[in-house]
Amino acid sequence: MEVVEGALACDDYVYIDQAWLTLHRARCLAELGDLENARLCAIEVQKLRAVAVDDPTAMAITGSGADLIFRLNPWDSDIGEVIKGRDTLASWWRAQEVAAGLQVQFDAHFQRWVGSAKESEFDQTFLRLRSGALLAGMAADHSSWRQSHKLLAQHILTSNSSHENVAESLSALRHAGEDKLVKDTTRHLLRVGPAAAVRIAASSVKLDQGTRTSLHADLQLISSSADVLDSEWADTHVRWILSNLSDLDVLTARLQPNFPLEYVLLSTLSDLVTVVSESVLREVVDHVKALPQQSDIGSSHEWGSVITSIPITAWTSDDRRVLGARTGDSHEIVGAFDRVLADGDPVHRERIQESLRKGEVHALDAFGDVRDLDDVAVVALTGALSSGIYRQIDGLKKGQTSIGGMDFASTLILLNAWHPKFAVWAPICDLLTTSSPFRAHLKGPLRGLQRHGVKVPVDVVDTIVGPLHDLMVTSPSVHPFFRNEDVRAASATALAAVRPSAISDTELWDLMHGNADQRAAAIEVVARKESVSRNDTFVAMSRDSDSWVRAVIANQVARTTPDAGDPDRLNLMRHLLANEGTLVARMVAVAIKTSPPDSETDKVADMLRNHVSAGVRQSIAEYDAKRVS
Repeated sequence: MEVVEGALACDDYVYIDQAWLTLHRARCLAELGDLENARLCAIEVQKLRAVAVDDPTAMAITGSGADLIFRLNPWDSDIGEVIKGRDTLASWWRAQEVAAGLQVQFDAHFQRWVGSAKESEFDQTFLRLRSGALLAGMAADHSSWRQSHKLLAQHILTSNSSHENVAESLSALRHAGEDKLVKDTTRHLLRVGPAAAVRIAASSVKLDQGTRTSLHADLQLISSSADVLDSEWADTHVRWILSNLSDLDVLTARLQPNFPLEYVLLSTLSDLVTVVSESVLREVVDHVKALPQQSDIGSSHEWGSVITSIPITAWTSDDRRVLGARTGDSHEIVGAFDRVLADGDPVHRERIQESLRKGEVHALDAFGDVRDLDDVAVVALTGALSSGIYRQIDGLKKGQTSIGGMDFASTLILLNAWHPKFAVWAPICDLLTTSSPFRAHLKGPLRGLQRHGVKVPVDVVDTIVGPLHDLMVTSPSVHPFFRNEDVRAASATALAAVRPSAISDTELWDLMHGNADQRAAAIEVVARKESVSRNDTFVAMSRDSDSWVRAVIANQVARTTPDAGDPDRLNLMRHLLANEGTLVARMVAVAIKTSPPDSETDKVADMLRNHVSAGVRQSIAEYDAKRVS
């Protein structure tokens, strides 16, 4: 903006050059949130239509100005005039450049498919897309620049580039305001690597310099990369978020963002609180304590997520006293406060259990460890959960299904597992045997059976083996409007947990040749069967192309009781952990955290002590703490 303003200070330009600079000023003003003056500048540029009708440069300028006017106020624009104004020689040429670049990429992809790929001295796709982005940028055509810039970044990201190129391309997506692509790309890179590139890109974010286009994507990159973010940067970002949450109107007036600002800020804060320093975490806790009454359900829900993400050890008795004295808050945030209060106040926890004795299942989250429930509460809860499951079954029989809400079945499985004396398995059996074209409602109970399968009584297993087997081998139905969940892999792991012998070798081989989830399920089936050749199977499948499959293998290897001096196990783990992502390491760290300390596990832990993932380092620290204690 300073450069453009400095150039406009001169008054010896011809009219077209003056209009070009004015349009760039309009683009900058729009990015800084001054929408009214940006619109006035763009309208000023439209005068060129009357004085330079045949000048292609003038038409390119007016076309970009027409698009800017439309973007700033689409409901008060003539769409026909916008389309006509955008149809210029410059926009045609830019579109041809982009189309030619994409054509080269498509042709190269096809040549690789037929096995006759040829190396080219120059990356024509890169050059064409770069040209399109430069043409759009020079013309102050912000919409076209965003699109071309996005395509260029996507091309580089999918071309097996260096860490620096990957980081720059991720930043390019951020600059283009592609928050959804930033989220997906970051999560993918963290899964498969290079995670270091994500860290580089995230370290370049400066929230106080965010624009109207980039701010949402800036926050999304920080949120998605929190696990690999430097603690110092996390502290800086959290302080910026807290400052703006204290007075949202200032930031809203400055940038006039076109996304729900408070929601995104709180969502980002929720992801960051686990990686900040203790001093900044204390600032977050103090901010929560000083919150005004939270009666809005939306804000309360997001603040509840932040409170839940704060480590329970960060709350002091004084903090709990302040929270306990609050009144008038929405139930969304009260539930989060209850979890904090119940952890350090036996009286408050008993009050919550009193609600549970009345069958109020939604209070269960705040109570904590279900193993501490008394008999009266367990009986009341199993009854309430059973009623919820049967209501769900009635809906399924009528062709109805629901999205969201409490998962009654998985919660009942949890209670049954830890309180077998009062277990009620009939609703679970009935749910699994209810015929329905829908499958999404089965994901929770299938996970519950996978985790607690060894605690399911034999007579219940006899009832559910058949339905689980049918779910494992039956492809999801195809619906013309809705995507149905594929639960074959989840059914396989649940079946392996309750009766691994029910899965034949042929069915196991089919799983090994299925999709990534099915291949990962095959690993768990092999582990449950406890075959003498299971380690050979793990080694053979450790070359799988999907990081989730490799992560499940690593997790299973880490869970096995190591033999002293077993080089094969250590070599396999070293091979799996060589991946540049964080997923495999996180799955290993989860297993190590719950393992008793021994010399062989120490060797694996040593591989992870300086890992880029904060979650991995925390798990190793908890493992080390067990040795000290």
